[in-house]
Amino acid sequence: MRRPVVSTDVLVSYECAGKSIPQIIRSKGGGIVAWRFFRQKELEVLRKISTLKNVVVDCGGGIIVDLDAKGVERYSANKVRLLRKNAVVVWLKADPGVLAEKNAADPRRPALGRTNEKDIMVRRKPFYSKAAHVSVPADDLGAKDLSRRILKRISSFLPP
Repeated sequence: MRRPVVSTDVLVSYECAGKSIPQIIRSKGGGIVAWRFFRQKELEVLRKISTLKNVVVDCGGGIIVDLDAKGVERYSANKVRLLRKNAVVVWLKADPGVLAEKNAADPRRPALGRTNEKDIMVRRKPFYSKAAHVSVPADDLGAKDLSRRILKRISSFLPP
């Protein structure tokens, strides 16, 4: 089952003159205003992506949130509705500590400042659970085995 892969983060970068996420956040002065700008760009990208069919959409972990006026993350029913419009949403479940280490080692990922990445992932867990059609344990798998596991879990959602 071959499908084109579309990355929300790559498309947001494209929409922002090719800047990486950390560069986007810095260019907007950091803080709440910068992150609200980024979340708005995600929404704009999702509106476009939601019209596509037969693609795999690679989303960053914050895709399912918006920020309120104080910068507190809230579940984004609007973004989740767009994600689910023509897609099966898969939550790749992994140990938050392992994910935090991976993100910290990746210069393309945004620096979250004083906020502990593991705490963010734990706090978002109910959002992921609510947004996903299925969840797939991903801690111990390479890409090929993970792909097989995902296909098995989503097979009942796909047309014959």
